Amino acid sequence: DDGKFRYTFADGYGELLSEDQRRQVEAEDSINFEWSSRGPRVLEKVRSFEADIISLVEMDHFPFFRDAMAPEFEAAFAKRPRKKSLDGSSLFWRRDRFELLRPPINVTFEDWEPRRGEVHHEDRAMLAVALRDRAQPGEGKRLVAAAVHLMRNPEDVGKDAMRMLEVSQMMRALSCFVAEVGAEGLIVMGDFNAVPQSWTHLFALHGWQDCIGSEKGIQDAFDEVEWGPRNESCTTRTGARSLWVDYIFFSARTMALSGRPEVERCPPGPIPDATHPSDHLPVAATLRFLPSAQPLDARARPADASCSAPGSGVAVNDVEVRPETSDAVSPPLSG
Repeated sequence: DDGKFRYTFADGYGELLSEDQRRQVEAEDSINFEWSSRGPRVLEKVRSFEADIISLVEMDHFPFFRDAMAPEFEAAFAKRPRKKSLDGSSLFWRRDRFELLRPPINVTFEDWEPRRGEVHHEDRAMLAVALRDRAQPGEGKRLVAAAVHLMRNPEDVGKDAMRMLEVSQMMRALSCFVAEVGAEGLIVMGDFNAVPQSWTHLFALHGWQDCIGSEKGIQDAFDEVEWGPRNESCTTRTGARSLWVDYIFFSARTMALSGRPEVERCPPGPIPDATHPSDHLPVAATLRFLPSAQPLDARARPADASCSAPGSGVAVNDVEVRPETSDAVSPPLSG
């Protein structure tokens, strides 16, 4: 408020920056943080994966990416519900491969105040699309893809309970969406702000309330990667932490990995830097439909079921897709 620079650590401790530190921050900002130079580098990195489906969260430059990728991709964006925040979640999918089956949905997560049981803010959201994969035999396979961003501070175990509440709402909305469109596949991507084997991570894997015979069999695409040494495996690196918090979950009952997922080595210092244009490392996986793939929730819900009942505790809204418009199915899908 007084125009002075501050730095803050994960434990909340903050102090005034010295003049030398201030000059270092300003110099670093002009080199690695300025969007005019960093934006094109992020776009180049995204394109380098040649993915079919892309999830980009904490997205505050959607028109830039939408317009740059419009020749090849359709896109959808859902703004974060916090009024002062300009960022949100976005999904991109190849025009020549996928058909959008219905308007995307934006799910606003409700957070409750402990001990009072009251909703105290809505800060995070999820975007989901239902697609038909034209590359599959016959009429193609239907796929639900979601981009998710959960509550911050993955190093704070105390916030795991809130993140689990958000995951629970995510599961309910996605299970309904999958059933409504009769999807054979489900892919959930994004920044979960949760480390491997945390309660949030375990709940995202094992907490789905599926009927017997309609289990999704959710699997983490990086199950054999993220458990490595911390200096080798991470998706975000700052001066205070080196953590794996980004995931691609998929329905292993109907889909499988095709090859080893793509993961960059954890950088030696904080990012963004001259090599890494984002504060998160990109992760990618190639998935394929199993020959035996059938609609995931065919036995779980009646065909005319709807998820839009009032009083559900989850706000579900359709999202506009602008035709002028940041991994995952056989032939394989890359994302």
